[in-house]
Amino acid sequence: MTIDVFEPNALPVFQSRKAIEAAIASEQVKVLSVDPYASLIRPDHTIPEKHRKYRDEAWEAISALVDDSSGRIFLAKERGTLINSAVERTGRTKMSLYKYLRRYWQGGQMKNALLPSFDKCGARGKERNSSSSKRGRPSKLAKDTKTPTGVNVDASIKEKFRKGIDQIYSETLGIGMRDLYRRILEEYFHEGYIELPTYEQFCYWYKKERGINQTNTKRRRQNYIQGHLVQPLFGPGSQYQIEITVCDVLLVNSLDRKRVIGCPTVYAAIDVFSRLIVGVSVEFASPTSSGVMRLLENAASDKVAFCKENEVEIQADDWPSCYVPEAVLIEQAELCDELKHSLNSLNISVLESSAYRTNWKSVIKQHFKVSEDEFLQASSETNYHPAKQTDSNQDLNAVLDIHQFRRLVVLLALEHNQAWQMDWYKLNEFIVSDSVNLYPIDLWNWGVCNRNGHLRELSAEILKTNFLPRGIASVHSNEIRFEGLSYSSPHIEQIKAQGYIELPIIHDPRNVDVIYLYGIKGGEGANYYTLIDSCHLIDVDKAFQGCDLHEVDDFFKSQEQIVEIPTERAQVFREIVNTQIQQVISEAKEQTLKASKAPEPAESEVE
Repeated sequence: MTIDVFEPNALPVFQSRKAIEAAIASEQVKVLSVDPYASLIRPDHTIPEKHRKYRDEAWEAISALVDDSSGRIFLAKERGTLINSAVERTGRTKMSLYKYLRRYWQGGQMKNALLPSFDKCGARGKERNSSSSKRGRPSKLAKDTKTPTGVNVDASIKEKFRKGIDQIYSETLGIGMRDLYRRILEEYFHEGYIELPTYEQFCYWYKKERGINQTNTKRRRQNYIQGHLVQPLFGPGSQYQIEITVCDVLLVNSLDRKRVIGCPTVYAAIDVFSRLIVGVSVEFASPTSSGVMRLLENAASDKVAFCKENEVEIQADDWPSCYVPEAVLIEQAELCDELKHSLNSLNISVLESSAYRTNWKSVIKQHFKVSEDEFLQASSETNYHPAKQTDSNQDLNAVLDIHQFRRLVVLLALEHNQAWQMDWYKLNEFIVSDSVNLYPIDLWNWGVCNRNGHLRELSAEILKTNFLPRGIASVHSNEIRFEGLSYSSPHIEQIKAQGYIELPIIHDPRNVDVIYLYGIKGGEGANYYTLIDSCHLIDVDKAFQGCDLHEVDDFFKSQEQIVEIPTERAQVFREIVNTQIQQVISEAKEQTLKASKAPEPAESEVE
């Protein structure tokens, strides 16, 4: 199922696989490196209330249509009947419902695609009167030279565009828009034109005056951008299952290995179609929705870089998952509502379900003692306690730090993906005919090649702004401080000049090396949060490089305890000294008083 995301009157069209492959091969369509609707992916708290209200009202009007798993709304023969019923049910006009549906489909089938575009309000579609000055945004050359460049598209130029479209485009199957533009310049602009209309001007006037609907039907079907129908478990990325495992292994602080810091919680995301572990995260916290968000950030991140951070060298093909899914399944009902709120803007559905057979927990149980109880954390006052001889995991208790534990989890995930043979996997004729080995990595690779469409890549900026937690940092002299650590910023002087005392930041509690300043970009109608600056640890705090934030907090608490010890000793010593001082003073007073009461000697005795 495809739709032209730039055509204002586009509707979904079924395309055969051969037509898609032919269009890609002939470069009539291409995979965009930048999502034109990426700015829609942002948390609700960054969206003005009146925009959210507009979006939610539009969503209420079409949700029943697009949530229908039968996909009838995509069928032209049934779409009219469904929309007529929606008109009666919602009181909205047909035009409004078509507008909402089109924006939803073209915007990536996410709820935020229904946000109002107040920033684009104006005289769109109205004819601008020609003038001697060049209309439109000045080019880079015009900005550099301070001289207007280019031409205004007048009646004579438009007429040449029309002739070119009629005589070349509609009659030449397979020619692309850019090739058509070049042909029109060669045929109609070879004499008498010092400056030529640009390709962007040609495309603008073509869409404005002709439109896709007036071109040849066969031509039109080759100009689209791919979409998809919702088909659960059709392929990789249809659903990720979230597994959360609390381990009873006590870990030590890497900054002071004599201190027990607590027990780890292992988060894992498993692709239900292939059973591939697509992401892992290890933290010092009880299971939270924030922890799941960081897990999904890992699932959508480059695994080569992630493994390198954990001192494991791999190739890209060893762990090829770096995508967000269409839906996530989670057993913890208490986390579902929070996740639905957080993942709404990312067009990721949250489903509460019983576990699939992913085998991950059994892998963890083979190596670590697993507790189903609430997370148990060693108190900050507790120092090293040797494991009891009865502990089943005494060989690992209070031995590993969190970085070493993460490395083990990464190795186990790689082993799971590469070596877990699933002889119970339900086969279909396609997997059988292609002789697919029943290992997660092989099923994933086969699915990506044959059943793609549910996987989406997000930029690093979108991942950070939507999946990582926020905080407030303070400005001190020439540095930025957060959680007791100092960071440098190349823009510190501008920050100080603007009088900022506190700054909103994004951070990753799993690694304190970097924090990110963020802020609002754009006007009221198009505002979205974007990263402004990366702030790195200054040299004086390099000892904490690569540490987990929980380790840093525990270290600072231990230092506070150490500071209290000499304070108590000084107080005891001071009391002893004060007692001795008072004793000396008392003896002196007694001696002086005794001397003052002694009789004076006679004069004869003095002589």
